[in-house]
Amino acid sequence: MERNRSWVHNALRGTALGALVGIALIGIGVIRALVTLLGGGRFAPFTNADWRLLVFYVGGFAFVGGILGAVRIQERGRTAIVFGAMAAGIVVMFAFVAGDKGGLSGMDRLDWIVLPALGALFGAAAAYGYLRR
Repeated sequence: MERNRSWVHNALRGTALGALVGIALIGIGVIRALVTLLGGGRFAPFTNADWRLLVFYVGGFAFVGGILGAVRIQERGRTAIVFGAMAAGIVVMFAFVAGDKGGLSGMDRLDWIVLPALGALFGAAAAYGYLRR
């Protein structure tokens, strides 16, 4: 029973941390938007499509955080961290697309090749930065 509780606790903690990462990245975008507005720029008002994209964005990070927290990726070695981060990058990239207007059905053949490759590349970069500390 203790092992199950620990697994659930790690998954919930990872989900919370993943959501916080997504929210923090959105916060960086908000700061950039404020700088643009203070400089005299203009933006179109937020629509439901924009909110949907933000929900999928944060949800993708939360989902990945829960998975990585549940499998305790940081305790499994350097290779597991790299491959876990690469898989996480792929999931987050697909979450971005799922939140977009056309969703996954709007993707063409090239998107199915490029998006996982980019996600894996971003995940590997994140793992590299994590392991260098």
